[in-house]
Amino acid sequence: MLTLNMGTGIAGVTGAGLKEYDSVVNASCTMLNGWQFASWSGDFTTDSFNMPAANATMTANANPIVYNITYDSNGGIFATENPES
Repeated sequence: MLTLNMGTGIAGVTGAGLKEYDSVVNASCTMLNGWQFASWSGDFTTDSFNMPAANATMTANANPIVYNITYDSNGGIFATENPES
């Protein structure tokens, strides 16, 4: 049996369930808006592998997308410090 978990930023996972020994497994995930895929963790760290003769568990992990911000004060000054990302 393959169990797939969703880490922070993951909208959904597919590919979990009862699998035959040595069959090729393809796991996939979709991210929430503003997130990008980081890695699989757990018993396997790739999205495609041969099923072992035991249960396996994996978690899809994502990182937030960081956007850099550039300000143009047009000659003025900012009253407070503004974020850079």
